[in-house]
Amino acid sequence: MNNVPAKEPGRSHRWRWLTRVALGGAMLLGATELTLRYLRYDEFPIYDTDSKIGYIPKPDQAGCFKGRYCWNLNEHSMLNEPWVADREHGVLVIGDSLVWGEVQMAPRDKLGACMQSVEGGRYRIWSVGAGSWSNLNEVEYLNRNEDVTRNIHGLVWIANSGDFSYRSEWSSDLTHPRRRPRFLLGYLAAKVAAPRLRQYLPAFLQPHEPENAPDSEVSAEAARELRAWLNAAPRDLLRHSLFVWYPDAAELKARDPATTHLLGEVQKIVEAGGLSFFDLRGDPRWRSDCYRDAIHPSAEGNRVLASVLQDHF
Repeated sequence: MNNVPAKEPGRSHRWRWLTRVALGGAMLLGATELTLRYLRYDEFPIYDTDSKIGYIPKPDQAGCFKGRYCWNLNEHSMLNEPWVADREHGVLVIGDSLVWGEVQMAPRDKLGACMQSVEGGRYRIWSVGAGSWSNLNEVEYLNRNEDVTRNIHGLVWIANSGDFSYRSEWSSDLTHPRRRPRFLLGYLAAKVAAPRLRQYLPAFLQPHEPENAPDSEVSAEAARELRAWLNAAPRDLLRHSLFVWYPDAAELKARDPATTHLLGEVQKIVEAGGLSFFDLRGDPRWRSDCYRDAIHPSAEGNRVLASVLQDHF
């Protein structure tokens, strides 16, 4: 007679339960992944990266994040409309997230679209930028796109006190993704969780991110690159262009001596290069209620800014 060990009912039951839980979890994850893609949560801009420009929205792409927030980038990574040479009416707005806006913002509420609405058919407005770009990143964009700067009427350059020290570099796919994530649920979970968990990570695991603090001086590199571009830029373009100093909410309320010094340095460089300089703090229409956070304009703030720029451009 064979001595076959009897199966343990409890152990067999646990394995069946664990298998069902694992299968149910996998089905739930799969269903969630499919739902997120169906709802178009994967339709956000992706970026090209290199050591000079840091990062830039990849050209020739479009999407509609969550099916509501649509965006379209032309062959020069510009928002608003396809590129065509237009020396009589073409205007490029360049800057960081102040110009780029955010993915969850209606296209009509972004600065370039608000300027187009205010200007009507008199000008053709394009805008280009990326979150946390510095002046060095923006100069690099202009250097790479001479076919644009030599074939437009004017330039509106939006700058703030955090733009003049170093070149912003790519640091994370969570802030500037280089490709579509294969596992969208995991990517979105990490994007939401990362800011909350960062404080618990050791320093060597934390991604480098540019600080939001104002610069105290214009760096030698920033001054050199800005002067070089101004010297090489078409004179007709500079005559029809405007360099805008944009204050954050705190700078609007109080005139900090360090920021005033920095502004003066930048103004000297810009005006010596033949570009008009405008300090937004000098216009009474720009008020504290124009911000949606410590620095970025709200949708209504963008409309106010567009009206202000119309009068000074």
